[in-house]
Amino acid sequence: MSKRKWRIWWIHRDGRPEALNKVEFIRGDCLVADNWGIGDEDLQKIVDEVDVIFNCASSSLFDISLKQSGEINVRALSDFLEISKRMKHLKAFVHVSNAYVNCNAGTLSESLAKPFISGRALIEFVQTMDTAHVSNSTPIVVGKWLNNYIFTKSIAEDIIRKDGKLLPIAVVRPAMLISSAKEPVPGWLDNVNGVTGLIMTIYLGLNKSLLVQKNVRADVIPADYAANALIAAAWDIAKTKTLNENSEYLETNEYVPVYNLVGSKEHPITWGRLFKLASKHGKLLPTIYTISYPWCIFHGNKRLHSILVAVLHYIPAYLFDLFGFYFYGKARYLGYYNKVDMLSRSLKFVLMKGWESSGEATKGLWNKLSATDKALFDFDMDSVDWDSYFQSYIAGIRMYVLKDTMDTLPEGVQALKSSFLWMLATFGVALLFLFHLLIL
Repeated sequence: MSKRKWRIWWIHRDGRPEALNKVEFIRGDCLVADNWGIGDEDLQKIVDEVDVIFNCASSSLFDISLKQSGEINVRALSDFLEISKRMKHLKAFVHVSNAYVNCNAGTLSESLAKPFISGRALIEFVQTMDTAHVSNSTPIVVGKWLNNYIFTKSIAEDIIRKDGKLLPIAVVRPAMLISSAKEPVPGWLDNVNGVTGLIMTIYLGLNKSLLVQKNVRADVIPADYAANALIAAAWDIAKTKTLNENSEYLETNEYVPVYNLVGSKEHPITWGRLFKLASKHGKLLPTIYTISYPWCIFHGNKRLHSILVAVLHYIPAYLFDLFGFYFYGKARYLGYYNKVDMLSRSLKFVLMKGWESSGEATKGLWNKLSATDKALFDFDMDSVDWDSYFQSYIAGIRMYVLKDTMDTLPEGVQALKSSFLWMLATFGVALLFLFHLLIL
């Protein structure tokens, strides 16, 4: 519920567009401290009529300021918990957290995070201090946490422990979300955050060196699997901890169930296999927007990576921008590679480190579902066919992010061939130049 414009694309499985008539929008803004900026009439409707809440409102940007991240991820949650306590028919409140909030403990356990600073203290800090002071204090406050996002999502769980423990509340923690596996259609996505952005830089031929431990498990989760897990968690908590109907139980039971949505332990996909499949299907479904031939060196050597980034990214970027600025008045490649470098660094904590994670509670939740519900609300990571999935994933990046329809596939193939010839020519010229230097 923010000021940004949301586009909704809903394809009902039975082809019934009238289902959209059941959707009602309420204007609000989680940055507004007074009831999220929700109008009195709408707020009363929430209190009187809503019985299930899925709290997905957060900022997932890794480079967002601590002040903004604290307001959105911590203070806004605290405010909505207060609204929830007034609801007359609340059956379930499902809060979306992040699988890495317990990263400082060494293992990703399915228990509420215990940060060193309380949620109340952080809220007071970001609200009372000016932006400059918060910014200057961020390295000290955040310390060894991975980033502001993970830090504030961890603090948010302290708010749940103290202010939400008597509500019918559950916490679902997806790891890294990627495109849908089945719904609304295979491969659907609407952003290039996280892993998707990294794959797209390789797909377009921009990224030539990626620092990654290829044998580490990739905790990537299809977006619709995460949505299904949220629904299952709401169903389960509503059965055992419904507000007003089980008040005696609520007064004595402060347990908050936590579900980690991480990769399968029995049938994991490693980073090495993930990028291999992405490269394979990227070349089978090339786009007309190919910048250079898509090849990339995947390795774990930091020193080699620095050399390759300089030689394969920044030196060509400066040369192309010099050429482009001289002839066309445009310089864009340096900006591209700055974004590639920033994205790679922001994901370094998952690409280079294998995290021991627990998913037993999630397994237990899955086993509670009937056979019919398992078919309708699939979130079983053991059953994902990754080769088939990546075919639709790359097609999704092509169609929904790059807006390149499948009608242009022949042109995409031609663009791939042309980029390959340019690559051969470039390497040929470079070898001739080196040979010339050696014989002088």
